[in-house]
Amino acid sequence: MHELARINSIIKSSAEMISKSTEKGLDKPALVHHSAIIIENSFLFSTHLDTVNYQLNPNFFELEAPSKRNLYGKFHKAILSCRRQAKQRNNNIIINGFAQCLIDSYPVIDTLPLLLIDNAIKYSPKDSNIHIDFNEYVGGTEVIISNTGPFLTEEEENKIFLKGYRGEEALKTGLPGQGFGMSFIKHICALHKAEVKAESSDNYFGLNGIKYSEFSVIINFPR
Repeated sequence: MHELARINSIIKSSAEMISKSTEKGLDKPALVHHSAIIIENSFLFSTHLDTVNYQLNPNFFELEAPSKRNLYGKFHKAILSCRRQAKQRNNNIIINGFAQCLIDSYPVIDTLPLLLIDNAIKYSPKDSNIHIDFNEYVGGTEVIISNTGPFLTEEEENKIFLKGYRGEEALKTGLPGQGFGMSFIKHICALHKAEVKAESSDNYFGLNGIKYSEFSVIINFPR
């Protein structure tokens, strides 16, 4: 709820700037800037609101009927929504491959890429890359989101999707979190009959007293 209040404050501030432009005049670059802030943060607001709904009622997302949606398009849109957040940390989001198939999905599928990218930006060191790889095959579509993140042991890889669980190295970062993001990702994948797993490379390095390694979330959506 604190995060929702913060995002709402950002949206309100930019909306007020645009509103004042009708009285004092606002140059086009500033107008475009504040409009982009409103759009980007409205997507983030929806993501956090869905997280709250997930905590209150996991079955909430099945109330609407599923329909055909473009998975690649959802990720591309999420990248645009998170670009300002990534720029602040000088993180570069790179998307590789392409997927043109449509999948039967609920509206909450919009939240999945935002959760994944937000999580990657949150835990990635500054000046590092985040990769999103698409691979279409006969049985479906594979999406791999990889970044440099806090190291996970093999045991932690199996626990990371449990509600309320955070890895030992992630806790050392001091970053806020309650361990709901990864469990929500798992829930969305299960809702769409997609398999998801997390992997952390054994080749880790130390940074500010924390172990980091390449971290990947691999999701396979059935065709």
